[in-house]
Amino acid sequence: MAHIVEIHLLKNYPYSNLNRDEAGTPKTAVFGGVNRGRISSQSLKRSWRLRFDELFGAPVTSKRTRKMPEVVKDVLVQKGIDEEAALVGMEMLAKSFGANEKSVSTTGQIIPLGNEEIEIIADYMESILAGKTADELKDQYLKKDSKEFGAFRKELGKKTSNCGNAVDIALFGRMATSELISDVEAAMQVAHAISTNKVELEEDFFTAVDDMLMGDETGAAMMGVTENDSCCYYEYAALDLDVLKENLKYNDDIDEILEKMIPALIKTMAFANPSGKANSTGSNELPSAILIEYKDVPYNLSNAFVKPISGGGEGLIYNSVQTLADYCDLMDHKYGIPAKRVWFSVPDISLGCADDADSFNDLLAAVAEF
Repeated sequence: MAHIVEIHLLKNYPYSNLNRDEAGTPKTAVFGGVNRGRISSQSLKRSWRLRFDELFGAPVTSKRTRKMPEVVKDVLVQKGIDEEAALVGMEMLAKSFGANEKSVSTTGQIIPLGNEEIEIIADYMESILAGKTADELKDQYLKKDSKEFGAFRKELGKKTSNCGNAVDIALFGRMATSELISDVEAAMQVAHAISTNKVELEEDFFTAVDDMLMGDETGAAMMGVTENDSCCYYEYAALDLDVLKENLKYNDDIDEILEKMIPALIKTMAFANPSGKANSTGSNELPSAILIEYKDVPYNLSNAFVKPISGGGEGLIYNSVQTLADYCDLMDHKYGIPAKRVWFSVPDISLGCADDADSFNDLLAAVAEF
């Protein structure tokens, strides 16, 4: 039975700087001996996580923050725990997970926890804090070499070991930054997005005008240079359903989650965009083509673009979509790997080895039948 869902997209962005390096320059990569635009997989996943939370729903998603102790503290106050006692509980959690040396409300590293895990921790903290004053709690748990704190921390580590993982953590994984949380192997492989075309970086000289100049005052208040590019990106992700089910094994409604999750994931990848310089470039784009595959042997189709696509003839978008379709048909003919496929293209281009979807909603409906 097929167990891999692959998602391929082509997105064309005009003048923009979606994902920049430490110098503020758009990221690039050499592919096929030619310099290409690049969006890191980390940047893509960040934009997807933020949109996925909206499209899927908060009950089984997560929070990734160094302010996790403060998040739990706020939940405790809502539960009726005294504010001063809750603040001590916050410090206990920060110390347990590895406190930031400059703050008792934050951890040294980001702690990714599912909302369900946060509720479980809050319930446990409520049982510890209820009926005790802040001074009693400090004396019992925060004094040096406290045996009670050691026992508390050990029990804290057990509380989330057998609960349902958040869906976004199950998808994108979790690298433990504390022994109190477990590593989660990502069910989804995500490639760096690479442009189908050769990249040409362009410099934008800008100035800021002082609105309060008086009389004969002249000159700019500031000036600078930014770099941007314009690229058609090929994006690829492969979702292993077996790993995903293993990651979600403590949930009672795995089938229901999967039925809702895959369409939400496709919508997320289609609608989300990296936020780099978005306010100055308005880089909000929809895919020009989407291919969804359901099969056993994953392979991305980036080699369709090993020779960079030009803007001649029908233009960059059309040429990129046509090249992707031709290469997918070629690989299907040469290897014959069994697959169910559905293809959606804004340009009027068909894919011989796939069912065509006339609209994005038709694409989602076809995927639901896989």
